Amino acid sequence: MTQDETGSDRREFPRLDARVDVSMTFLADKDAIRQNFQSENLSLGGICMQTDQPVEQGAFVAVELNLPGGEETADLFAEVVWARPEGKDSYLLGLRFIASSDDSLMNLGRFLEPELSQ
Repeated sequence: MTQDETGSDRREFPRLDARVDVSMTFLADKDAIRQNFQSENLSLGGICMQTDQPVEQGAFVAVELNLPGGEETADLFAEVVWARPEGKDSYLLGLRFIASSDDSLMNLGRFLEPELSQ
């Protein structure tokens, strides 16, 4: 995400307000416990999601998106680029996707394309 001179966000990819089930594993956690959350919005470049615990900016996570409308998933690696509290025991995270398989990107693109073209 970049900002223009007025301070407005200019994203590389358009965002879709979408509630998608997300399984996330914190890669620095030696126990590597997978936790389930839900997205707030989603693009080919990243995701905003709500969690019940604070997460450090710069943390790396493995993310599995369970895409609606089928059996498809998208497995991606992401970096936490921002995190902020949203109330008692509630936090919003902004994740930037940094690596994925071609199949995962194609699955995500197939999910996003019809929704974004409306």
